[in-house]
Formats: sequence, structure tokens, C-alpha cells
Amino acid sequence: MIFILTAGIITYDHLALSDLSRSAVRAAVISDDPAAAAEQLVTLVDESIRVQTSVNDESGLVLVKLERRRALPLPFVAQMLPRFAVRASAVMMVEPPQVIGDGLP
Repeated sequence: MIFILTAGIITYDHLALSDLSRSAVRAAVISDDPAAAAEQLVTLVDESIRVQTSVNDESGLVLVKLERRRALPLPFVAQMLPRFAVRASAVMMVEPPQVIGDGLP
């Protein structure tokens, strides 16, 4: 029972972190400062999540990697098991600036 509960908690954490990484990379690709935008979004959700952002100027790809270290929220079990790390990442291409209107009269 403890194993099933532990697997469920880790799976939930991974899904939540994956969703957050997609949101962070989306914020990064539409910003002038991708690293700051991704970090600001993640910090609003949880300050304990480590954020690493890299931008490849040649390909225009932005990579956001997130890592959360935590103990299991189960009484007595958390003291017996080490803290675990959950990692997620997302990649997206930088979007060109929006042009409003088409320039036609």
C-alpha cells in the first residue's frame, strides 16, 4: 500500500512539474528576457523549484528545466526514505514579435 501511494505521489508531482515547465517555456519565448520570465512564473508557483533556462540563438530554441526536491508527505515513511528529485523540461521556439495590422490602407 505504501509503494502504491508513493508511486502516486511521485507521478502527480511529475505531471504537475511537467505542466509548469510548459507554462514557463511559453512565458519565456514571448519575453524579451526568457530566463527572468521563466523564473518569475515558477517562483510564483513554488519558490523551492530550481529553474534553469537556456536559449540557443542559432536555432531559436528555449529550454526550461525544472527540479523539485522533496520528501514524501507520509508520516513515518518520510523519515525512512531519502528526499527525491522530480525533474521536468520543455522546449519551444522563440516567437517573433507580433505585428499589429497588415500595413494595408
